[in-house]
Amino acid sequence: MKKETGLTSRERVIMALNHQEPDRVPIDFGGTDATNIQLGPYKKLAALLGCPIEKPIFLHDLMQQQTEVSMELADRLYSDARFVYIGYPKEWRDDLAYDGTPVKVPRGFVPQIQENGDLLVMDSSGYPSMKMPKDGFFFDFPFHKLSECRSIADIEGYRADIESFDLSSWHDCSYEEMGQKAKKIRQGTDKYITGLFYGHVFQAGQVLRGWSQFPLDLAENPGLAQALMEILVDGHIKNFDQWYAHVGSFVDAIEMTDDMGMQLSTWTSPSMYRTQIKPHHQRLFGHIRETAPDLTLFFHSCGSIYDIIPDFIEMGVQVLNPVQYTANKMELVRLKKEFGKDLSFWGGGCDSQNILVYGSPEQVEEEVKKNLSIMASGGGYVFASIHNITEGVPARNIRAMYETAHQFGAY
Repeated sequence: MKKETGLTSRERVIMALNHQEPDRVPIDFGGTDATNIQLGPYKKLAALLGCPIEKPIFLHDLMQQQTEVSMELADRLYSDARFVYIGYPKEWRDDLAYDGTPVKVPRGFVPQIQENGDLLVMDSSGYPSMKMPKDGFFFDFPFHKLSECRSIADIEGYRADIESFDLSSWHDCSYEEMGQKAKKIRQGTDKYITGLFYGHVFQAGQVLRGWSQFPLDLAENPGLAQALMEILVDGHIKNFDQWYAHVGSFVDAIEMTDDMGMQLSTWTSPSMYRTQIKPHHQRLFGHIRETAPDLTLFFHSCGSIYDIIPDFIEMGVQVLNPVQYTANKMELVRLKKEFGKDLSFWGGGCDSQNILVYGSPEQVEEEVKKNLSIMASGGGYVFASIHNITEGVPARNIRAMYETAHQFGAY
């Protein structure tokens, strides 16, 4: 590998996202909410690499049970990115993580232990919002607060809940306080900084109405579905304006999230996406691009989304993540050839459904080298895992993935 130049991490990422070739392919480990690592594999990786874990451990992402990757571990794996979380608590309390590790969690986050050992989290109104099964290692959303709504008037009755969908009550810092935290992160690193915002639209509809019910709403009760998405975007725009006023000057990109794909296809037909969902994405993304032209629009959307990537580009998306190339029609060669001039890719580092979990370090190395040979040319690529690293991924494979990316990512 050629020796790295004097580029800072931030300069390296900016060059790549501008479709230029810096000294090497930028690497991201823990630099976004979608390229992070769960607590269990994080501890094992730190032990393997001989990096002490900072104590106490703060769990910022409670649903996915993720902490912030330490700067030492991020540097050890050559990461060029950090991120600012969407919200922070004023106070923390002691708790135990899913694996028994002593951690700090927001004071307002108090799961209730059920008789069967499950953990339930209630929202501010007392409605169950998240559940972790006994012996599980993350929370999911089996409860749907708006499932009984039958009319637009019913939906309107939940406007406050809908507009604040992506904001957790236990993350109670003000936007001014969030800005101070973002400023401190910016001043403490030369890495590229993403600001997590989420901005769920379709996926929020699924959580609020039901994973299968909301797609049915789009077909059978489109007025209700449109009203729900309209209110969601109303709230996102209000919250974005406050977020940008206080946080925007300290980050380089805004991370938006809405999973539009499954393993074999998009959740809806491309035509339904374009007529029913895209207008709401367009209004939200358009507002962000107009209000914050200085921020790169980073969009996380899982699964087989090939058919609607041109729509993302049209709406102003500049960076696509997680690049789930094991999904149908998402082959890296195809993506790079068809969209590589108009879009940058962030992710797609190694097959996280098979090789990263079940393969050997040597197989991981070969997979990473193959993917770099496809994606690196001409810039427009940041190497990262395909979504977050979860329980079951061997620490030796994680090390092999990032060390191979660094060793063979030189231009």
